Amino acid sequence: MKAKVEFDIIHRTIMQEKCILIIGPEVFVNKDEKRLDQQIKDKFDLDNSQGVVQYGEGLYFFKEGSDKTKFQMKMEDFFQSEDFESARELFSKIAEIPFHFIINLNPDKLLYEAYEKMGFDANFDFYFKNHPPGKSTQTPTSKTPLIYNMFGEFKEWESLILTHDDLFDYFESIFKAKSMDPLLKSNIQQARNIILLGIRYERWYMQLLLRILYLHTDKKLLRYASNIRIDRDVESLCYDHFRINFVQSNLPEFINTLHEYFKKEGDLKKKGDPMKPKFKKELEKYIQINDMDGALNFIKTQIPEFPKSEQDGATEKYNRLKGSWKDYKQNEYKTQNVNPGFNINRREELRNQTLNFAVEFNF
Repeated sequence: MKAKVEFDIIHRTIMQEKCILIIGPEVFVNKDEKRLDQQIKDKFDLDNSQGVVQYGEGLYFFKEGSDKTKFQMKMEDFFQSEDFESARELFSKIAEIPFHFIINLNPDKLLYEAYEKMGFDANFDFYFKNHPPGKSTQTPTSKTPLIYNMFGEFKEWESLILTHDDLFDYFESIFKAKSMDPLLKSNIQQARNIILLGIRYERWYMQLLLRILYLHTDKKLLRYASNIRIDRDVESLCYDHFRINFVQSNLPEFINTLHEYFKKEGDLKKKGDPMKPKFKKELEKYIQINDMDGALNFIKTQIPEFPKSEQDGATEKYNRLKGSWKDYKQNEYKTQNVNPGFNINRREELRNQTLNFAVEFNF
């Protein structure tokens, strides 16, 4: 018997930032009901491939290292070029629901791109096996959620999980607690509700991953899951070991209903200006390379694109920053021998003031 979905409880835990969404490959099932693995197999004609073998666990064997390199490039292009109409529609609705932390078990950035397209702020990071944690030290919030790719990201090929060797290295890294920020682990442990969409539970390593994400420990944790289809024995295993409740509705229907509930409550995120996340990210690029002149010039060129109600205030702050930066450069050489620490602190202060430009004007 399928579980009854208590959308009021889900709503409350999301608003309290105590609900984590986990997304698996089933979100990419197409209109012909082909799963992602089959779409990839058809796209690259893997039945007739001389260099690539696809296994049933979503893993591959490459006869040569060059075969893996070419396959990675083709996969990246595949995710960018394919329509994925139903998945993109799903991601747009997810972006409007104020989740604070989303774990993506796919290597793409389509969900993150949906946030950008709709003008919502979001951070992106990924698990990079046997590497130090990435940049996701900021606590995830509903205002600035974190989208975290658990199985790597295309821009860093070595982070991807494509072969059995990759999978071994991945779990070795996890068991040694090498590559996930403790802040994120704590956030997972503090969750009161987990929503799982499109997970391939029949894969043995997925059940291991659920344990790593602490789904087997806390009996008070709520767990709702929605899939396109699932075997009854697998469903029983997931309930017995992880207390995962599978809902009657299929995956798109579940999200549509949840989206409608938040709409009724008036708690959907308001669509933003698509320019805003881009403005903030471009500004951060200049700050990261210590190019204050470039950052200030960038702000100047963008002010005419601000809402008219904000342009006067933005211009006033820009002029103050420009004047402070000019004074700093004029006095830099006078003070560096007398008090070098002052220069360092003052420069850092100006960097932070420039970054706060985006925050003050809601960018």
